[in-house]
Amino acid sequence: MKIPVRQVPVSDTKSLLATATSKYPDESLAEITVDTAIVAFTHSRKTYIREADLVKYSVPADELEMRMSFFRLNDEPVKALNFLNDWGRWLPHRNFVTIRELLELQHSVREALMESPTAWLSSHYSDLPAARSRSANVPYFKVLTDSCQIAIRVTSTIDLMREMKFRVCARPDCQIPFPVTSKHSRSYCTQYCAHLESVRRSRRRIAQRSG
Repeated sequence: MKIPVRQVPVSDTKSLLATATSKYPDESLAEITVDTAIVAFTHSRKTYIREADLVKYSVPADELEMRMSFFRLNDEPVKALNFLNDWGRWLPHRNFVTIRELLELQHSVREALMESPTAWLSSHYSDLPAARSRSANVPYFKVLTDSCQIAIRVTSTIDLMREMKFRVCARPDCQIPFPVTSKHSRSYCTQYCAHLESVRRSRRRIAQRSG
């Protein structure tokens, strides 16, 4: 499995690049990366690119729910593995993804939704994939993909172009961005988070009275 150099978590990137392009890189690379651990996930399923195949073999999914799940990832490999098992392959033309890639995109999406869309919309993240189609009926334009990465990117690009507003969940151990869809004040991303914080507040009041 070939890993891009930028995905290798070593501190001296310049030395790594110089060594990799040298005439006899193997021994030196082994010395530089001896303590390097790369967390990656692979799959062996067939990739579908044609629209007919995507329609035939893919399972419909809620891309907004996928993005919410994506925001809950951290550097724990088990969470990343569970996410990929639940939602499918990460990229259409490659059978692996590193945890670093997942977190890099997560950071970029969060920054674009919560701060400024400029960097996102001017980067490759906003590029549309090749598998897409137009229709005379609603929706007039759609993107078909079995790639989590593409689904997250396209969903985020559409939201940014629509100038949707986002807010960070008020639950301290959640804090994922969620869309503001009405004028009604909403502090939590889901009813679960709202209920959990309500229970916590109730328990704190009981503890204060008991003390």
